Amino acid sequence: MHATGVPLPRTALHLALQRVEGGFDAAFGAKANPWRHLGGTAFFLFFVVAVTGAYLFAAFHTSVDGAYESVERITRGEWPLSGVARRLLTCSPPRFSMLIEIGSRNLRWCTTFLRCTKRANMCGREA
Repeated sequence: MHATGVPLPRTALHLALQRVEGGFDAAFGAKANPWRHLGGTAFFLFFVVAVTGAYLFAAFHTSVDGAYESVERITRGEWPLSGVARRLLTCSPPRFSMLIEIGSRNLRWCTTFLRCTKRANMCGREA
């Protein structure tokens, strides 16, 4: 409902998202519905980004001479679990953004985001 008390028009996407939410309610119950816990999932992804970023930064040398070699060492896997950390750090931010936008029900931005991610390289792979 708008601040003036006038109900907002329902778009087809909004109605579709409500059907998805109803399907999750039927499958998991209202309290365990993952659709209702998007904020918690987004916070978890933020935590993943922060931890993996700090982990990789510990292996990264910021000097001009050492930066290239440190990235090569991380890429070759000489730093323990560096491949896993790089993949998590690459894949988590777009999903974090998507969950925040879906959770806020900003549907116009969400549809634009989804259209753009079809063409974008979301996780190091070609679409």
